[in-house]
Order: sequence, then C-alpha cells, then structure tokens
Amino acid sequence: MVSPESVIRYGVNVAKNYNLEYYEIRYQSVYSEDIIISNGKSPKVYRNIDAGIGIRVIHEGGVGFSSTNILTRAYIERAIKDATENARLNSRKVSLKTAPYEESDKSISYFISERIKYIDIPIDERIAFLLDLARSVESYINAVRIYEVKIKYTREEKLVENSDGISVYSRIPRTLITYRLNGFDNGRILTRTYSIGGSGGFEIIKESNINDVLNNDVKALSNYIERAEKIPTSELDLIFSSEVVKALIYEIGRSLEADRILRIKPSKDDRSLFTSSSLGEKIGNSEIHISDDPTIPSSYGFYLYDDECVKARKHELIKEGYVNEFLHSRLTASLMQGASSNGASRAYSFNVEPSTTISNIYLEAGDYNFDELIEDIVYGVYAKSLFDWMVLNRGTAIRLNILEAYLIENGSITTPIKNLTIEIPIYDMLSKIDARGMDIKLYPVCKHKIPSSSGGPSVRIRNIKVFGGV
Repeated sequence: MVSPESVIRYGVNVAKNYNLEYYEIRYQSVYSEDIIISNGKSPKVYRNIDAGIGIRVIHEGGVGFSSTNILTRAYIERAIKDATENARLNSRKVSLKTAPYEESDKSISYFISERIKYIDIPIDERIAFLLDLARSVESYINAVRIYEVKIKYTREEKLVENSDGISVYSRIPRTLITYRLNGFDNGRILTRTYSIGGSGGFEIIKESNINDVLNNDVKALSNYIERAEKIPTSELDLIFSSEVVKALIYEIGRSLEADRILRIKPSKDDRSLFTSSSLGEKIGNSEIHISDDPTIPSSYGFYLYDDECVKARKHELIKEGYVNEFLHSRLTASLMQGASSNGASRAYSFNVEPSTTISNIYLEAGDYNFDELIEDIVYGVYAKSLFDWMVLNRGTAIRLNILEAYLIENGSITTPIKNLTIEIPIYDMLSKIDARGMDIKLYPVCKHKIPSSSGGPSVRIRNIKVFGGV
C-alpha cells in the first residue's frame, strides 16, 4: 500500500519543477460507515473509503486545482500538470498571502483518540443498539412513529504540505447518531429530526443519553398532537432554547464566510448578509457576541490546522453587536484588503478545493439562569425545539417552525401550544435579544458535507410577532 508520506513527497518534488508561485498538495482519506434502520425495515450497512490527493497551485497569478484517486507517479504528475494549466487559464488573478506560522517546527501532527474504539464494538452490537432505540418508541405507535435511526462514523486522515515547507498530518474520527420521527396530526405528517455527535469513538453515543432524548421528543410530539392548544397571531416576548438559537446562529455564521461574501463560487445558496465593507457594521445590540471556535475538544467541527496548514483559533466574529471579523482562507484574504487568513479553510474530500466554512459557531453565554430569563414575562412563549427552519428574502430573514412550545404566564411555563411559526428579519431579531443564559449547547450540522456545529445558550427576545394556528 502506498503511504501518504510517499505520495506527498513525490508530489512536492514534481511541483518544484514547475514555475509556481504557490502549491499545496493534500492527501485525504475518509473511511465512513452508515448503519440505517428505516421504517421498520431490516438494518442496512454502508461502508466507503474516499481517498486521493488534491493539488492547488498558483501560476501566473491564477489559481488552479486538480485531483486524482489513482496514486501512481504518472497520475500524480498529470494532476499537477492539469492544476498548473487550469491556473494559467483562470481569469481571476491573485497574490496569495503568506499565512503566519507560530511553530518553529514545520512538521506538525495531531490526532483525536477514541476512548471506545468504534471498530472494537461488534457490528451486531451496533445494530442491536439502534434496534433497541427504535423499539423504545413503540408505545406511542398511534400518534408517533420512528421513521429512521442512523449511526454514522467517519475516520478522516489528512496530510497537507505546501510550498512554504509546512506539513500537517491529522487523524480525526467522528461519530454521529440521528433519528427521525413522524407524527400524524389530522392528516398531516409532522417530521422531527435530531442528531448528537462529536469527535471521538463510540463513547460519543454511549454518553449521549440518546434514549432519554428520543423519548422526550416522542412525548413532546405526542403532546403536540393530542394536547397542545393554538394561540392567535400576536406580538409576544419569547424564550428561545439553545436548539432554536442554533438555526439563527448557523445562518449568520454562513454569511460571515469570506468566499460567500466575495461570491467566489456564486450560486443561489451562497448569498451573504454582508459585503467586504461590512466590518465594523452594527447588526445587533450589545448582547450579540458570536464566535466560531474549531479548537473545542470533542466538538463535531474540531480541528487544529486548516487545509492550508494555517493554525486554527477562536474567531470573534460579532462583538457587542458589531461585525468584528470574517472567516478567511489564504485565498480570500488575498482578495480582501487588510485581511489575513484565520485558519477557516476546509474541504470534505480530496477532490474538492478547500473553502471558508464555519466550524463550531455559537452565541456566547450570558449570566442569566433559566428562571431569571422567564421571571418577568407576564405573557409569552417558550420555544423549546424545532421542526425545521428556512431563510427568506435572499437570506435576510428567517422562518422558524416550532415543535415543542409552551405559554409563559406570570413567569411560569404553562400550556403546550402548537402550529407556532416565527418569521422575522435577522437583524430585527438580533436587536431584540436582551438576555442570554449561562449554558451553551452545540448541535451537529454539515455545511456542504463539512462537519460543523451550531448553538448557544437560551435567550430572551422582546416583542416578536408569532404566527399562531388560528
């Protein structure tokens, strides 16, 4: 078997023969296993290995990329030649900025250990775990059914070397468990999807309390169908749980990715709230502190160096309601005046170019406990969990469809309510958050297949219009 080190070493030696301003050679291998039980059918197991090298170069000021999963000398040479030719033909010219390197050692290595190795758990036990999880819902069969349960395990290995002589090796396993519930309410099918995941082995699942989480969701969906009441459309004070906050923060975080701001790869999905001149712009009140931190241990979006060999760090994106920085790669920093890379460039596979992306994005915690958040609300709503959400009006507004919600009356949580939708401009919502809870919770998300997470604490929001069921 060809080693990653020998592949990279040969690629570097070939690249040195070209007149390149910059080159970057990335070996990336992702082993994945999916175990899925859908709609009461027999379990299915899917395994895959995605491995190869991606080569990005700058030649005559243009950026070029090529890849191959055939790791022979001839194919490596061809990939480097193709990347160079692609760069020559690229009409957008750049001068790639050198990123700062803090270490004197230019050969860096790090990995995540699995406290319970995933592959050490027999496949029959992994399947049995999912079957037991599915069966725990059977007592609610009249109102709620479990449509799907799934375990996804990946083990990602990377070795990246660039023309600065920096080499970074990493190995990160990630484990995710997901369920999908269907509820049946007067001919409507209501779908609830939830995931728990992190960087590590089977301990992520063992320590997740997934059975309790699932059964709480089953009860919430059953109550929604059988007991929840409708309220009229009105303007109320709201409490958002961390799960509801995750949707808002996720959409803001995506807008802070510099290649989205610069429209490097224009598409309908790549719109941003911001422009390159938005730094220093006020978008919310002083309670709004949004950070992105890839270095959080065991997090789903964890990494210590990005795919351009730049050291990762916490990004303080929004401070006291003001745009403080964007997520940058070396490429986007070269295209935005006054910017520098802050280690936010990743790719999910060897055959795609790295792009700027969120890692673990969250609203910073405040200093309120939950009782303090609700104690002065005379009549309001606690939005606890989501069916789904979507962005509106070219990304400037958000619609939140709430699953579990309760009235708040005189500082106490009372009646469960249903058919609740919140639709509001994002900036308006950020201006009306007036208190943040103490605890932060992160939820796995995958932006263009790149492991990430989003979340925050519970928050209090004043005078928001909610659309009820009448």
